[in-house]
Amino acid sequence: MICPHCGHHNLEGLDECEQCLQDLRTLDVPLPTEGLQRHLMEDTVGHIPFDRLVVVGPTDLVAQAVSRVKAIGIGQAVVVDGEKLVGILTERDLLYKLSGPEVDLQKVTVKEWMTPNPEAVEGGDVIRVVVNKMSVGGYRHVPIVKHGKLVGIISAKAIVNYILDHSALEFFLVGGEGPPMSFAIRLRRVKIRHLPLRPPALVERSASIHETVEAMRGKHRGVALICDHGDLIGIFTERDLLNKIIGEPVSWSAPVEHFMTPNPAKLSLDDSVVAAMKLMYEKDYRNIPLIDASGKAAGVVTVRDVITYFAEHFPKEALNLPPNPYQKMLSPEGA
Repeated sequence: MICPHCGHHNLEGLDECEQCLQDLRTLDVPLPTEGLQRHLMEDTVGHIPFDRLVVVGPTDLVAQAVSRVKAIGIGQAVVVDGEKLVGILTERDLLYKLSGPEVDLQKVTVKEWMTPNPEAVEGGDVIRVVVNKMSVGGYRHVPIVKHGKLVGIISAKAIVNYILDHSALEFFLVGGEGPPMSFAIRLRRVKIRHLPLRPPALVERSASIHETVEAMRGKHRGVALICDHGDLIGIFTERDLLNKIIGEPVSWSAPVEHFMTPNPAKLSLDDSVVAAMKLMYEKDYRNIPLIDASGKAAGVVTVRDVITYFAEHFPKEALNLPPNPYQKMLSPEGA
């Protein structure tokens, strides 16, 4: 790495020049060119619609938080103490913390179940900062703050929609020898089976709600595929658990098929990543069931999978952020 200030030849990866001590950390930050790359690197998070927002306090009851998020049809509440962002309570938190109907949500505070100190971004940060946090941290929602005060929250689903909305996916990649290949063409050639898909939670239609939730926890998944001898007949998600089970007079020993979403839209493992993104965009899905060549349930592709794939294929834009001015780590962990 050649120092632009003194011309000294440094080893790759050094933070500062060995000779003149100038900062070298931003030398490999790409400059925006055209299309999607320019949008990612120049548009701020304000260009993407924020999700609806429910704000609760750490001493509020979980029952109150659940009632409020269900009322407006979302899956998370942001926790604020005074004006300070202190946590987030998500569907995933409820999935892992709620052991069954015997838990009285009127006796549990939000602070006991929330994910504390979530990662956040500033309203003036560029979009690639959000992509970085979602891909590296595995988050589906990232709170937005302004001078430390909560102003909104942005979802992975909104990021996927943004990618499809801008520049017709015309982001150019160099594929070895030959001319550059657009991002759109690359994604159409990449099959869903090429994504780093995680093993799905598969349950039979006769399984109880409790057995299904345990399967989801065991696989660390937010969705279970409901099958009839391997044939996909439905899908049960964290949102189903929130809206249909939690806080409702429902027996957890009841068959899950009574509460699943039946006959869900599905894709093949051999469909393209673009097909998955378009279905998420058009139908507002976060999870799409997958079938194999024989028609059997084979997995799930999620908005998180798409964000991770996108970031890993554009590391300079989405992963290799300089320490300043973009990276604002509020804590080592988050929601």
